[in-house]
Amino acid sequence: MNEVCFGLKPAGAAAVLVGLALATACGGARPASEGAGATERAGSAGIGTKEACPAEAEGGEGETGLAGEKSKGGIEATAARLVTLLSAGDADGVFSLFDPRMKEALPIDKTRAFVQGIAAARGKLTRPQRKLDAPNASSATSATFVVGAERGAWQLDVHLDAEGRIAGLRMTEPPPPDPPVRTSDVKLRLPFDGAWDVFWGGDTVELNQHVNHKSQRRAADLLVLGEDGKSHRGEGKQNGDYHSYGRPVRAVAAGSVTTVIDGIPDNDPGTMNAYMALGNAVIIEHRGPTPTRAGSRAEPGPPTPLFAVYAHLQPGRLRVKVGQKVRAGEVIGLVGNSGNSSEPHLHFQLQDGPRFEHSYGVEAVFSGVTVTRAGETSPSDAYTFRKGDRVAPAALPK
Repeated sequence: MNEVCFGLKPAGAAAVLVGLALATACGGARPASEGAGATERAGSAGIGTKEACPAEAEGGEGETGLAGEKSKGGIEATAARLVTLLSAGDADGVFSLFDPRMKEALPIDKTRAFVQGIAAARGKLTRPQRKLDAPNASSATSATFVVGAERGAWQLDVHLDAEGRIAGLRMTEPPPPDPPVRTSDVKLRLPFDGAWDVFWGGDTVELNQHVNHKSQRRAADLLVLGEDGKSHRGEGKQNGDYHSYGRPVRAVAAGSVTTVIDGIPDNDPGTMNAYMALGNAVIIEHRGPTPTRAGSRAEPGPPTPLFAVYAHLQPGRLRVKVGQKVRAGEVIGLVGNSGNSSEPHLHFQLQDGPRFEHSYGVEAVFSGVTVTRAGETSPSDAYTFRKGDRVAPAALPK
């Protein structure tokens, strides 16, 4: 695998620059919690270097201050300029984009070697396309791009300083494409009783703000609207004002509880707790049909993994514990407003593994549902969440 990386630092960290590495001289970014200390390594080009990828920057919507103001809207332009110069073999132009510490860490002779290495590995480059599903997708100072080339492609990570100059970058092979979204193969009931409304749900960004996060590709945010179209009574200043607050949350199918998070206070409406994004939550593993391995009648394959996530629940009101077996329809907790939630609602998703960072979202398909969409009401035994729908259990699936 070809990899070039240097100088990438976490947003908000001190401007510590650490040299150049060529051709697999860097084993990937470390989490910011590991600090900016670098480990001595040697590139295949024979240059004694330090590991140059201390962490990936993950700026967010709350990014403010000089760095956010000066570089906002400019990181795409800077990346495009960088790629143009790399493709042209213009090392001097690339060097001119660096901040002072970057120039110190990567003097012009090493910049020339870097530019030549990129050209030798993949040839000329095409315009970078920002990855909207990357953790830094909303950052003004850090971004991840896919860059086409004559012989393959690169993934480009760029970090800018407060003046909009390049303070760190890394070029690696792009990861393999995400697998297609699979649909659930376990018979599911809705995770609630009565009529609820789908606030976010579907397969496009317009319908569902979750789709660019791999484990949340088909997640849904669910709440209850009153006849006036509002989610709350009165001014909505208290959680108890909200129609969905305190309603029972039910297991969508029989399974085994793998994770329980409790003790996180509910937020006041209008505030969020991003540090504990899930809030109080329950994850339940369900087992899909056992497939038969190709070419073998005697050895069936492992059951299809499926995990249901119920988030933002009320603290102290969870009804299950890790290892507990649950029945379809069993109450597991009550709707709350904990975690990264601005008002009471249920966040529900299916994924193919127990850990978010290593899982892909799965499309939930529900049986026994009454759906009201655009004023028309109809039954469905293969319902998938879609923004704007009002849904209710028609009958429990048998």
